[in-house]
Parts: sequence; structure tokens; C-alpha cells
Amino acid sequence: MPEYKPKSTPIGEAWNHRQLVTRYDALLRRLSVGPPNIVNILIAHSLVAVGWRQNIWWYNAWGAQVGKWTGNWYTKRTKEEADGVEYEVPNQRWRAFKDWRQATQDTLERIGPTSWNAAYTAAWRIAFDGGSAADYWEQLGVGGYYTSTAFTPAKFQSLHDRVVSELAAATPEEKAAAESWVDAEVDAGRMGIAAGTRRVPPSGVLEQVFGGLMLGAIVVGTYVIGRALAKRPTYAGDSKW
Repeated sequence: MPEYKPKSTPIGEAWNHRQLVTRYDALLRRLSVGPPNIVNILIAHSLVAVGWRQNIWWYNAWGAQVGKWTGNWYTKRTKEEADGVEYEVPNQRWRAFKDWRQATQDTLERIGPTSWNAAYTAAWRIAFDGGSAADYWEQLGVGGYYTSTAFTPAKFQSLHDRVVSELAAATPEEKAAAESWVDAEVDAGRMGIAAGTRRVPPSGVLEQVFGGLMLGAIVVGTYVIGRALAKRPTYAGDSKW
């Protein structure tokens, strides 16, 4: 697939914490991602990857490098760490997505049960068994998602808690503005769902585990898998990172 020139696709204004968090929340809920504590984890995860500065190109809000990706890509400089030594990668390849749906689905698949990634076990515990955001981030490291040791699980927990507090403090007007932004993204063809689609209130049945994007098989079949994985040692396995 060809290389794309980087195209900026921010979710909101740089450093506008309330706007960014409410837009992330509205975007993920419009894509049927749930339950809410998983949405909060994914928001924090993205903010680690792209920062409050919103360094997002081609909808790659979770900073996914090419890896096993066979689609389009772009190059941007980044830093990696090996044996405690940080070094620069001037032309790292990153996944270029066609819309927010594809970017979100890619992220869900990379922490999903079919990846056999340790992060899935942690995310499942967060959703159902009271696990912590710090545990999720620690297990992403086990699964090979990041190399830097600077952003610790404790720091991720703090960022996650900031996301939760921003959402709790958001006014009805701020939430409505976020929904209007998503409406505009839908109608512009940037969400990957039909133009004119508007938010439908959830049924109250978890919407779907980690979202409708992962289909009903996860809801029906993976509770047993999640329990089994929770009892086994965590390892990267057949990682998709």
C-alpha cells in the first residue's frame, strides 16, 4: 500500500482539556464502545499516545505503528527505548486509517481476546471485576505496546482519573457541543457510519463489551475466555502490536 503524506486529524483544540475529553467520549459512544469505564481507559490511552497537543494524523489517535498492518501508512519521527537508553527513529511508519471507526476498531482488536494480549485480561477486569487503569497500562507493557518506561502505570492512573473528573464536571452544554461535533464528523464521512446517524440511547445492557465494533461474539463467548486468561500468566503471545 502507498505511503500517505501526514494529514492532521485532531479531535479538538490543543490543550482544551474539557473539549477534548467530552469529544473523545461522544465519539467512542457514537461508535457503540462501552461500558463507560472502558471508554475512559481508551481516552486516557489515546492521550498518552498523542498528548493534549493532539498530534493525530490520519485518525491514528492511539499511535499505532505499522507492525503487521497491510494498509496505508505515513512516516513521522518518534523515540523508542531499549535497555534504558532512549533513541530517535526519524522515519517511523504509522498506520493511516480512513476514518474514526477504522482507527477505533483497530485499537479494540489489538487489545481484544483474539490477540491473546495481556492487556485484554486487564481491560476485562476493569469492565467487570474492579481492575485499575494502572493495571491496564502495566499489562500493555507486558504485551509489547510501548518501550518507554517514563510513563509509569501510576502516571496513567493519574491521567485516567483526570479524564473521569473532566467528564464528571462537564456541563450539559459542553456535552451537547461534543455531540454536535460528532454529528459534523458523521455527516462529513469521517466517522465511518452513515451520514445522518445520530446518538441512540444505550439499551442498558453494556452496549457491547468494548463496543459494537467487535461484534456480538465478544459478548457471547469471551467471558469464559476472559476468566481463563485471568488465571494464567500474562504474556505477549501472538501480539498484534
